[in-house]
Amino acid sequence: VDDGTQIAGMESMSFVRSSSTMAKIGMAWGAIYAETPGQMVVVVNTPRDVRLALGLPPKANKNAVAGIVRSIFPALSPSADEHEIDAIANAICAAKSEQARLILRGRE
Repeated sequence: VDDGTQIAGMESMSFVRSSSTMAKIGMAWGAIYAETPGQMVVVVNTPRDVRLALGLPPKANKNAVAGIVRSIFPALSPSADEHEIDAIANAICAAKSEQARLILRGRE
């Protein structure tokens, strides 16, 4: 956005049974938020939000998500793993979010 505001997309936190894994997820979220500049809006997306933003059915699988991401970014390395593809899909979802629309509308 022209005034320096940036938008970042993150997948919503998953809750797992392992307390050590849950603690690591919490620390990772804390580290990400700590490094988020004041002018950045973080949009938290559920996997369903991401699939809908990509024009897929709510219960589409990861292969369908990967197919859409690769069709949008044909130069994406064939060796890109599911985490890289998820990150790109979350960025697309954030860019299409209501938060992004409101920020952009306020700049007009």
